[in-house]
Amino acid sequence: MTKKKTSLKDKNIFKERSKNYFHINQDIFKIIKKNKVKYFLVENHNGKKCFDYIKKEKINILVNCGTPRKIEKRIINSVKHGVLNVHPGILPKYKGRTCVEWSIFNNDKVGNTLHLMNENYDSGPIIKKMSYSFSKNDDYHSVRTKVYIEGVELLLNYLQKLQVCKLKKIVSHKQYKYSNNFFDVIDKKKMKFVIKLLNDGKYKYQK
Repeated sequence: MTKKKTSLKDKNIFKERSKNYFHINQDIFKIIKKNKVKYFLVENHNGKKCFDYIKKEKINILVNCGTPRKIEKRIINSVKHGVLNVHPGILPKYKGRTCVEWSIFNNDKVGNTLHLMNENYDSGPIIKKMSYSFSKNDDYHSVRTKVYIEGVELLLNYLQKLQVCKLKKIVSHKQYKYSNNFFDVIDKKKMKFVIKLLNDGKYKYQK
């Protein structure tokens, strides 16, 4: 874990998307200590202290849970199986930011992609993709909340599979199309369209 705290801006974005469904104000360290989870604090995920700890503990897989920094190639290559990440968007078409919103705006499927990280954002080999349907009663907040929850489930199920099946190699495939397709934050006008589309039950994947 990094000592750098989640910014107020990022906290507010998370709250806004899910109507604070996950109670983001909870102290993560209190939760960790209560459940007796072993942890190690570093100043920077890309620093020597982190690199040395990975080697010392012979860690063979890492999971990205929202690092505030881009993970460098040296760290990625320091673990046998690599670094897992769940991206809230269907790769390779939807790379970048607010991909859930862009998917709805374009009337495409919303989903999560479990992939291995590399030195470029959202460009690593794909392990598994999941897409979701929604009801006519779903609004923006419930859609976003479902994507968050399903993303955690996707990751947990895969980690359990790795443990139970004692997999020696992670099966993945290289991304091939849309290599330069990178979305920036959706603007306010388009965001209003997304919210209205969902509220009216007219998004293509609302059944």
